[in-house]
Amino acid sequence: MDSFEFYVKEYRNDKWNFYMKNVKPSGVKVKGVPQDIVDAVVHVLGRGGVAWLQKPLTNQFDGKTAKEVLQMRNGEKALKALIMRLPC
Repeated sequence: MDSFEFYVKEYRNDKWNFYMKNVKPSGVKVKGVPQDIVDAVVHVLGRGGVAWLQKPLTNQFDGKTAKEVLQMRNGEKALKALIMRLPC
């Protein structure tokens, strides 16, 4: 199983909803990225999270950026599972 499949299988909507209870709206917008993902990344990484969404995620998604992952089938699930693993 590759890392993409791992994150897709790991994702659970109830975990995401629980995770998001502590995330406040960031006021930051990123074209092509759902607002809940932007808010979560900014919550964990600060304003630098915007750059993280655009950099290659070599260890997790074979160098695809978060925005590219979102274009894939089940990409939103995989990305959300990864975000929930980011250290706070």
